[in-house]
Amino acid sequence: MTHLKEEAGVMMFEFADDTDRTGTERLADIKVVGVGGAGGNAVGRMIEAGLVGVEFFAMNTDLQALHDSPAHRTLQIGAVRTKGLGSGGDPAVGRAAAEEDLDGLREALSGADMVFVTAGMGGGTGTGAAPVIARVARELGALTVAIVTKPFRFEASVRMQQALAGIEELRQSVDTLIIIPNQRLLEVVPRGTTMREAFRIADNVLYEATRGIYEIISRHDHVNLDFADVRTVMKDMGQAMMGTGRAEGPDRAVEAARQAISSPLLEDVDIRGSRAVLVNVLGRDVGLQDTAEAMEFIQEAAGPQAHVIFGYGNDESLGDTLQLTVIATGFDAAHVEDRAAPAAVAAAAAVAPGQAPTPEILAATETPAANVVTDAEAEPDDWNAPWPAATLAGDEAVAEAAAAELAAREAAEREALEREEQELAELEAQLRALEEEEARQAAEAEAAAEAARVRAEEEVRLAAEAEIAAEAARLQAEEEARLRAEREAHERAEYEARVRQELEDKLREEIEARVRQEHEAQLREAQRLRELEELEARELAEQEAVLTAEAEAAALAAAEAEAAAAAAALAAAEAATLPEPEFETSSPRNGHEMPAAQVGSWSLRKAVSEVQPMAGRIVTGFLSRDAVAGGEPRTPARLDPLAAPQRTAAAAAGGVGRFLTPVGTRNLGEVEVPDGTAVVPPMTRSAAAGLGPENPNADLSAPAYTRKYMD
Repeated sequence: MTHLKEEAGVMMFEFADDTDRTGTERLADIKVVGVGGAGGNAVGRMIEAGLVGVEFFAMNTDLQALHDSPAHRTLQIGAVRTKGLGSGGDPAVGRAAAEEDLDGLREALSGADMVFVTAGMGGGTGTGAAPVIARVARELGALTVAIVTKPFRFEASVRMQQALAGIEELRQSVDTLIIIPNQRLLEVVPRGTTMREAFRIADNVLYEATRGIYEIISRHDHVNLDFADVRTVMKDMGQAMMGTGRAEGPDRAVEAARQAISSPLLEDVDIRGSRAVLVNVLGRDVGLQDTAEAMEFIQEAAGPQAHVIFGYGNDESLGDTLQLTVIATGFDAAHVEDRAAPAAVAAAAAVAPGQAPTPEILAATETPAANVVTDAEAEPDDWNAPWPAATLAGDEAVAEAAAAELAAREAAEREALEREEQELAELEAQLRALEEEEARQAAEAEAAAEAARVRAEEEVRLAAEAEIAAEAARLQAEEEARLRAEREAHERAEYEARVRQELEDKLREEIEARVRQEHEAQLREAQRLRELEELEARELAEQEAVLTAEAEAAALAAAEAEAAAAAAALAAAEAATLPEPEFETSSPRNGHEMPAAQVGSWSLRKAVSEVQPMAGRIVTGFLSRDAVAGGEPRTPARLDPLAAPQRTAAAAAGGVGRFLTPVGTRNLGEVEVPDGTAVVPPMTRSAAAGLGPENPNADLSAPAYTRKYMD
């Protein structure tokens, strides 16, 4: 809801809070886009200054510059065309780069209510891409304001021509255009100021403009302005003037207004002739008198045709300082080209902080001089009233009094006329003095400008020499780097060749070692195979021998079996006629005499019974090896069965021996055999068959009858 009231020709608005259709408060979405190197630097300085409430973008063809930017978002344009290496100072390349990424620009700028585009005119990316970016923002419905710089006069004429062409193209793509000539920096900065500090002053114009507009639309003050008012003043208005002033003291309102409309860094534009002016006043307890004085000053400076929108608010942080922001738009072309002289004087007063402002020069209003009419010129009515009525024919005293009054009036009029003429002469003298002072100041300014130009040319020359020296140093460094790279490449090649040779030698040695190992392994394998073959041959021969022995043993066993069968039959026949013999045994193992019935087999008893008449005392058993050899009896030992045939011979010789009775595997006892005692051990089948005890293959497991008795 907007409430209007008009005071002293100034339209004042009171705005309700900005809300959307749902009643929710919404602030305008403001984006600041820095295009190219200069625009990116300006955005960086604004972020450094602490400006909040806006979104910062950096757009460039130079990828390295984007990497160094502190902007919230960065967008590389023309990556395909420029490969991230910049535009080379060619606006056509910058324009093509922006047109290459129109979709990215639309995505980045969508949703913005207001877009500031800042760039440096004269280069490649800023000059060529800024109009394209501004056109995209405007097509998306955003209020688009461009703030750009023009080159110094001492820069190349081609750069200035490119800048002017870019500004004209940009003018067709924005709602409002603010131009900052870098040449004006020579007028506002003291001698000795560095280029960095000077450009920081120029960037401050963008900072103040953005901050001023943001504060206007984001604050909710007593007389509030919103984004709609900003749009009204800046939409489709062409070139604009914008400024912010701050002042203290009794005349702070007028001084702040003078500073706001007199920025010396703006293009040749002043507030006079503008069609729309937006003013916002901030301070602590802003007085009505302060507000009225500021608005009267601005209205008078702008002219009666200007539509002024006014707002004010309270800001305790400002203390006694009054801050005033002015946005003036809607200038005609003739006025843009011809800036009025009073604004230049006011600008000079606002340039140097700390100096007393130049007193305001007001046009003198002359009081009309009294009309002196001669008799020849007099008309009849000229002598009418207010002259006192008098009759010439009347009293002389009355006539004299009238004449005296007339003379006194004439003297007073002459005195007043002389006084006015004197005042006029004094005013003319003051004007001449002011003109002389202005001429002197202009001459000094021209001299200072000339000195600055000479100094700038000298700086350019020194910069060129420094650039040449830097280029020479760069070339020398490149040559040294090239030589160093070649040397390193040669050393690296030698090292690689040496390493390759070492690797080849090592690989060859490893291969030879593996070949030797494999050859030795093959030899060992062949030896092992030969040994296996020999072992198999031996085993085969042994198996054949075993088979042969088994066959012979089988044949012998068959013959012995037949002999045993015959002997058994004979023994059975003889046993039927013999009495049961009596045996005598001794068993140290169990300590008692064993009955004769438990000793030996029936065939053994039969053999013993046959020799019993000869010996009378019979002890059966095998002789030990010691007994066979005729030695002393020893510990009973189990004899090798092959020694059994020799026992008979030893016993027959009457030797003394130890006997083991072969009942199973047990030792039944031992006894000494006296001389003349016959010892009858079990005989083998071979012995029984008369083959003799020398047969090594005799089977000792089956006893038989003794066929031969021993004496």
